[in-house]
Amino acid sequence: MFKKMTAAILAISLITAMWTVPAEASSFSDVPFYNVDFNSGSFDDVAGGVKGEEAYSGDVQQAEFVQDNTLGRKVLRFHGQSALFYPGFDYSKIRSNFTMEAYVKVSAEQTEWGYIAGTYWNADPKSGVCMAVNSLTEEGDTPYDDIVIGKNRRHSIIMGDGSTCDTISSWDSESIGNSSWTHLVYVHDGVNEYFYENGSLIKSRKVWLASIPSVENDSDKAFRIGGYNRLSEYGTIMDCAYVRVYDSAAGKADVTQLYTNRFTAVTPTPTPTPTSTHTPIPVSYTHLRAHETVLDL
Repeated sequence: MFKKMTAAILAISLITAMWTVPAEASSFSDVPFYNVDFNSGSFDDVAGGVKGEEAYSGDVQQAEFVQDNTLGRKVLRFHGQSALFYPGFDYSKIRSNFTMEAYVKVSAEQTEWGYIAGTYWNADPKSGVCMAVNSLTEEGDTPYDDIVIGKNRRHSIIMGDGSTCDTISSWDSESIGNSSWTHLVYVHDGVNEYFYENGSLIKSRKVWLASIPSVENDSDKAFRIGGYNRLSEYGTIMDCAYVRVYDSAAGKADVTQLYTNRFTAVTPTPTPTPTSTHTPIPVSYTHLRAHETVLDL
């Protein structure tokens, strides 16, 4: 009788395992839920339809679309004086088990900490995650070390837990002083996190946060590209081809494929009628600019 019960329990356990293992297994989907591809000539997210708006303060040089001959496509040139805001971004998909990707060329003129892309907001509380450019003297330096601003600049990942922040970077990463195009990927799989440059793993570690909190109640909450806030602070002088976020964690082979396909761009849709010039609208101390599609003729 005992043997029969044991066999029955074992059979049930095997059946349960057959049901649960596939449900627990996850694979990377290379279709982003958020895709701001500037080859489209628009600020807007072409995957989820999130509208983008340019924010800046005072008389500044706004971001502009330019044709990059190296990539053979259109990119957006930031002058470190404005940022793109995406208030409709879905924060629930960038806490755990996600991948963030960007293809950027930071200018040698960038001499201070700069915000590349993400949700990180250094307010009270410090929350979210972002890609950034900062200066390091050695492993472990924070991006706020004014002594070395403008020297030994590296890309990094910054995140906040609601009260403090942490940085992933490495002395092994490439210097960005030569203003070359760099493919950046950050992966958070809930257990470990990885930082890649140009397809190569730069840093990996156990996750600092199993789930990254996002700013939910601040009036300035948004996914941002090119700058930190609406007052033109911590802007980055850079060209950006695209920023993409996926709701699954990429493996090493997946990151290699993303790097191989880095030149893939969204094909602009011809506009039947010319677009008119859009006059910036003052909002408090800032301006917002929702960009229309612009095509090279």
